[in-house]
Amino acid sequence: MTARGLLLDRRLSFALRLVIAAVLFLASLGKLTDPRAFTDALAAYALLPAATVAPVAVVLPWIELIAGLALVAGVPARSAGLVAAILAAGYVVATAAALARGLSISCGCFGDAASTSLLGWGDVAWRVALLAATMQVVAAEGLLAQPARRLLRRRA
Repeated sequence: MTARGLLLDRRLSFALRLVIAAVLFLASLGKLTDPRAFTDALAAYALLPAATVAPVAVVLPWIELIAGLALVAGVPARSAGLVAAILAAGYVVATAAALARGLSISCGCFGDAASTSLLGWGDVAWRVALLAATMQVVAAEGLLAQPARRLLRRRA
């Protein structure tokens, strides 16, 4: 299968939806079970105004949970894929910004389980991989699929 074919492959999209959903689901559970630790971890990134850290810490895990469940259900798969892509892009930016500023902080991604290890460039790499997976889902699940399929047919 060609790279173009993989981009729009619905079977690959289904498998990636399950993987992304598992990541989002586990991340949300860790944050929901220890909201204080997540609020502290979020504040450590020093990207948000202090007044917005607590509200974001409350809302973000629920967005992750709902997006993960929607990806598994497949009902609004393209919308859930887009939300997951926005989340993944935010994770990439937040992690890279923290590292570029020399912050020695833990991820805060999955609650207490990940709190002992400090962020590194490997964390950026897996977040970029997550972002790439979400973009494949967005492309294959219809948001970009019809225009992309037309374009690919013209080139074939």
